[in-house]
Amino acid sequence: MKKLLFTICTLSAVAAYAQTDDTPPPMVDLRPQAARNQDVAAKPMNIAGTKVSLTPPAGMKPSSTFTGLQSDNAMIQVMDLNGGDYYKNGATFSKEKFEAKGAKVFEYKETIVDGYPAKFVYMQGNPDAVSYALIFGDSTFSVMLMAMVKKDMAAEGEAIKKCILAATYNKATTIDPFATAPFKIVGTSRFKFARYAASMYMFNYSGDAEKQDEENNPIALLIALPFDNSSTPAAIADQMLAGLKNNGISNIKISTKSLASINGYKAYELEATGESDGKKQLIYQVVLAQGDKCVSITGTNSKNFEADTKELKKFARTIRFK
Repeated sequence: MKKLLFTICTLSAVAAYAQTDDTPPPMVDLRPQAARNQDVAAKPMNIAGTKVSLTPPAGMKPSSTFTGLQSDNAMIQVMDLNGGDYYKNGATFSKEKFEAKGAKVFEYKETIVDGYPAKFVYMQGNPDAVSYALIFGDSTFSVMLMAMVKKDMAAEGEAIKKCILAATYNKATTIDPFATAPFKIVGTSRFKFARYAASMYMFNYSGDAEKQDEENNPIALLIALPFDNSSTPAAIADQMLAGLKNNGISNIKISTKSLASINGYKAYELEATGESDGKKQLIYQVVLAQGDKCVSITGTNSKNFEADTKELKKFARTIRFK
């Protein structure tokens, strides 16, 4: 399940594989009565680091590696984009878009969740699992819940569907961005915290997310991920570079790369260059891993390459796992 968790945390629940089976898994609850009773007895809980509350399905508990809930066979990731706009972020959330990415869509509907407009999809984009996605909000925020469960666990899937469609949102909740972070920062660098969403943390020199496009204000995007020994820091770094290519950075050329030990953790570090909007871009990528925890840091800028690379490396070395 860790591989599935990593896939959904870093890419998309629908991007991996096209399907040939048109028939959705049956939704028959075959769990023991005790497990079904737990669903009735469960109470809503705030998902730390968000303004979202969910009633956990039986067997699911808060994750220690991402923002949301997980069990041995399933997970629900919560992405609370406070300050986002549901109408803009949800514009591309459609049956046609998911199918264009290779997913087999079993159910799609527009609905209301906690009084807010919402869109829901049940689909299969991975041969080993089925996925559920929900987006809701208004012009001041948008929330996306992405869930995945093994394809032979249909009853658990039905419980997850019920859970996410019953989500609630409290605008008055105060969020601590680092409440669920599997890492802490020890020491100093020029990089200051600027923005938080789900398991992603943006840092730059100014500490102001609105100034992220300024040439003298390089960005360091830190993503907290689950990890197990079936993967490697180098493999994760490769996926992160692929993500940059999908987001407008082209002609990426790696200049240096190395396996390393940073603060006693497994690490893979590389430097590269690329192009974006006709400008040369510095790319610095480092992945740190320990136990079931992993942190990826991707740094980019278009000016002061040598000085900013030095600061990015210094920032990476302030990271400590909790």
